[in-house]
Amino acid sequence: MNKLKVFSALSRITFVIGLLSWGLLFVANQFSVSVKLFLQGPVLLFSTLIIAPIGILFSKLALNKNGKYALLFLILNIIMTCSIFLYWMIGGIVCALLGC
Repeated sequence: MNKLKVFSALSRITFVIGLLSWGLLFVANQFSVSVKLFLQGPVLLFSTLIIAPIGILFSKLALNKNGKYALLFLILNIIMTCSIFLYWMIGGIVCALLGC
């Protein structure tokens, strides 16, 4: 297996892991499922901050080797990295409007 396929696959996997952590975050918050440490909110949020930049690195390496969808997953991993800050900003605005 050549390096291009490995880097492309790893960038896709990191994006999917980021999406799954967001999904688990909303499920855990919606149903108050915090039985295990893994399903608690901060662990899932900070796992996105750790995993998505690694996906950016893999996407950049695949892009250097002319990967087919490397640019797409580079952009998606950048959005995934920045999404936590958008989540905090929107949550703060909603809380300020509703008086939380």
